[in-house]
Amino acid sequence: MKSAEDPGSGKNCTRAEDPGRGENCARAEDPGSGENYVFAKDPGTGLEGRMFVIGVTGGVGSGKSIVLSYLEKRWGAVTIRLDDLGRELMMPDGSCYQPVKKLFGERFVKKDGTFDRAAIARAVFADETFRTGLDGIIHPAVKNEALKRISFYAKEGCRLFVIEAALLIENHYDAICDEMWYIYAGEDTRRQRLAKNRGYDSARIEQTMKAQLSENEFRSRCDFIIDNDGDFENVKSVIDQRLMGIKLK
Repeated sequence: MKSAEDPGSGKNCTRAEDPGRGENCARAEDPGSGENYVFAKDPGTGLEGRMFVIGVTGGVGSGKSIVLSYLEKRWGAVTIRLDDLGRELMMPDGSCYQPVKKLFGERFVKKDGTFDRAAIARAVFADETFRTGLDGIIHPAVKNEALKRISFYAKEGCRLFVIEAALLIENHYDAICDEMWYIYAGEDTRRQRLAKNRGYDSARIEQTMKAQLSENEFRSRCDFIIDNDGDFENVKSVIDQRLMGIKLK
């Protein structure tokens, strides 16, 4: 399995192999025709073989992470979770560290030099000034780093790259993604997941949901909708059908 050093972080990011094929990057075989499918941005226009970029978005608690895990394991996708990337950039050696430190002050820095993320989360929850200030630092830096990694992995020969975040549409990632996928789950399901998996209380759940786009907005601005409100086996089938439909002519 091939690994490459992720630019900017110095970390090795390994592309998962496609089960049954032993190949890096995303490929799949149509079980009915035996035809090999590969990804292309715009078949027939000279862009064949370019890396295909998918943006995965949806409301908090919709199950975006499990979709990403499946894309990694089954389709060999290189994925980035923008929340994780933002945390990386806030580390002491990251580009956002000093601006964030200036915004919040020394009292939000722990003895080891890293930020007290729980304290920052509470401050952002309570004070709109902190929220908008943090967003203004993190979002542009994360997008810039994401673009660097897209360029890097395209040169590495990767065929499927996936970006995940709740705010892809608001931050205009549709301009750099070939497709935008909306992961849907009903509000009750999402509330249950957030309470169980993240320990959110009802007030935090309510505020977080209100800060995000409505279901209608997600649906109208995404290319593909995945219902993740039930059995994930059905979700796998939907994903497989979609990706096998993206092929060279």
